[in-house]
Amino acid sequence: MKKLSTLLLLFLVYHNTFSAISMAYANELEDKLQTTLDRFIADNAEIPGVMVSIISEKRNLDWQGAAGVSDLKTQQAIKSEQPVRLASTTKTYIAAAILRLKEQGKLSLDKPISQYLPSDQVKILQDGGYNPDQITTRHLLTHTSGIWDHASSQDYLEAVISDTTHHWTRVEQLKFAMDKGQPYGKPEEFYHYSDTGYILLGEIVERRSGKPLAVALRTLLKFNALNLNNTWLETLETRPQSALNRAHQYMGDMDITEWNATMDLYGGGGLVATMPDLARFFQALFKGKVFDKNTSLAEMKTTILPEHGGIFYNKSGYGNYQYCMGLYASHYRGYTIYQHGGFWNTIGAYIPALDVSFAVAVTQQHANEKRKKLVEDMLDAVIGSVLEKK
Repeated sequence: MKKLSTLLLLFLVYHNTFSAISMAYANELEDKLQTTLDRFIADNAEIPGVMVSIISEKRNLDWQGAAGVSDLKTQQAIKSEQPVRLASTTKTYIAAAILRLKEQGKLSLDKPISQYLPSDQVKILQDGGYNPDQITTRHLLTHTSGIWDHASSQDYLEAVISDTTHHWTRVEQLKFAMDKGQPYGKPEEFYHYSDTGYILLGEIVERRSGKPLAVALRTLLKFNALNLNNTWLETLETRPQSALNRAHQYMGDMDITEWNATMDLYGGGGLVATMPDLARFFQALFKGKVFDKNTSLAEMKTTILPEHGGIFYNKSGYGNYQYCMGLYASHYRGYTIYQHGGFWNTIGAYIPALDVSFAVAVTQQHANEKRKKLVEDMLDAVIGSVLEKK
């Protein structure tokens, strides 16, 4: 009995000491992260604000921070739980929803989209020079359909800016793509990022689930079970009562906060979320809490190798980036990172080897390169903390 008591005492001493050391490491890391954010804003006067969330269940880390202001007019301090428009970071959710429908037997990735789209949209594609019988859902997911991207064109940006109150429809955007551009190439052989392809995926989610897109995403991706209480599809569902006011987002001198959400709503973008919600979603996605089958995540992470096209063709990719399905696979300091970013300078990501998910929003669209440097600085802090513990 005395020996057992001694062992128990030693265990408690070890456990408490280990916990104290872990807490000290966590506090030091959190101080470094906040200092990094404060310095980022101090060094970049053109950037109004930044919000970050970093989560690791394995490392008992759940940190969120912010620096700067939420609104340039009022100079109100930004809060880490203010939501923002995610823009193309929404594509990760759309791709996951498609794969959830596949799990349920409601679609095949390799059947032609002509079987899933309404006849009027099939006709629009045909009139635009495409063959929807040869384009599959997989092609849309991986940006290898050859469909011209309306959202990245100067014509579309000018149309949006010329009337920021205009209510766009999915069909209108599809027709815009047909009228303004030509096919990039044949399906599968050519890579080119395409919002137009993802608005078609949004249509497929609606039709194959039998639900409006907002309801489909919320149910297929288990928003309620994952406590994603501050994530919603803007204008297509009611803003959660718990949500704070959105942080203002800017493109140069233009405040885009009140621009009509329909410019980027139907699958290529559209979600609004806080950074803690975004980081929580990426954590859940990679830890088996979204998909019912392990094969779904494996398929989502499969990189593509088209023969021609944009920056992700061939084996090397570009800058260590390769596209998967609604995800980029990249590498930093020997770690694989699965991520997706959005036009309004948001990013969600997960690092499997570290069990770390992170989300970042920089509220100046023109600061994309500076956001990348901020992410690297924060990853250096996290990786450094991990190595110090070894």
